[in-house]
Amino acid sequence: MKTEIALVVNPKEFGIELKKANEIMGNLPQIKEERSALEGQYDKILRMDIENKETSKQARELRLKIKDNRTKGIEVWHKTNKEYFLKGGQFVDAIKKLEVAVNTRMEDNLEEIEKYFEIKEEKAGENCSKFIISPLANGYGNTLGVSLRRVLLSSLVGAAITKVKIAGVKHQFSTLSGMKEDVLEFLLNLKKVRFSGTSEKPVKATLNVTTSGEVKAGDIKVSGGVKVANPDLVLANLAKGAKLSVDMEVAFGVGYSPFEEREKEGIGVMALDAVFSPVTRVNYKVEETRVGRITNYDKLILEILTDGTMAPFDALISASKILVSYFGQIVNPREVKKVQEVAADAKKDLGQVGKLSVEEIGLPTRVANALTRAGYDTVEKLVEVKKEDLMNVRNLGEKSLKVIRVALMEKGVNFNNA
Repeated sequence: MKTEIALVVNPKEFGIELKKANEIMGNLPQIKEERSALEGQYDKILRMDIENKETSKQARELRLKIKDNRTKGIEVWHKTNKEYFLKGGQFVDAIKKLEVAVNTRMEDNLEEIEKYFEIKEEKAGENCSKFIISPLANGYGNTLGVSLRRVLLSSLVGAAITKVKIAGVKHQFSTLSGMKEDVLEFLLNLKKVRFSGTSEKPVKATLNVTTSGEVKAGDIKVSGGVKVANPDLVLANLAKGAKLSVDMEVAFGVGYSPFEEREKEGIGVMALDAVFSPVTRVNYKVEETRVGRITNYDKLILEILTDGTMAPFDALISASKILVSYFGQIVNPREVKKVQEVAADAKKDLGQVGKLSVEEIGLPTRVANALTRAGYDTVEKLVEVKKEDLMNVRNLGEKSLKVIRVALMEKGVNFNNA
């Protein structure tokens, strides 16, 4: 925005007028001296014989000259002051308008600076970069730092293993013959495996090792164009003659997903917590910086560490696009279709307890095996079975039904069929 101000008075012309006024003011002392001399003569004549007509005439003439002199001095003084203050007032007004124009132009420039800033990237290590964003308007360092950090850690798409099935293993609290690590430790190592690629649906992955030594993430075979990003990660150590066969499901998502969100698929399928986010750490700090003579600007220093599946700069761009999409809904809102929620049946909504297997609720091995063979391998399926159907299951009787009822009651489930 360009502001033009037309000065009322040219500074050069004003200087000339001011010089003339000073010259006029310089004549005032001479006029005062003439008036003083005339007043002296007048006083001298008054002391002479006032009856002398000629003297009286001279006195009157002097009195008129004194009056004219005084009038002339007053007129000069008023004229000089009037011109001086008039020109001076116009000059002051012009200076004020010029200051307003300069300040307006400075504010426009500052607004442009506040909207446009620089981003510099400095490598801080492998898969780690430090971004310096400045200059930002006062307070916007924390505004951008907080919002970008939250989005980077919670909203970027990544891949992780969500389900695992190990041959010869029924649950995570067991061991596998010939493997140094127990099953729980092996599962924790699987959670560290990172994948690069994109897919709308979960993809299958397999791990089949029959030789002794270290089992690494690079031994995992993944379909659908997805690759293992950290193939050197050690998953387990096998002894001679041992073998490891694992089927896995790799899903895509954002943020963190607990294992309780997985659907129970049967005995031996173990659900895992999943950390989908490709960003592992984000730190930021805000420092003061200056633009010209103004020092109250912010400098945002943002440090981003990823797992290797995404470059830090790409993560920053993706997070920024997500924020822009949310702000776009505020600026240009689009109609959102409301999804009608279907109320769940209270009798069937058992929560996470319903997904437990019959082995996990503390039933005897004989009873659990009988229920599994009959197809009632989870709590959800078990509570829906009628008493007559359970009595027809081989190796189950009245005593077994009472054992099942007690085990379910300990989990907070009422089993009225028994």
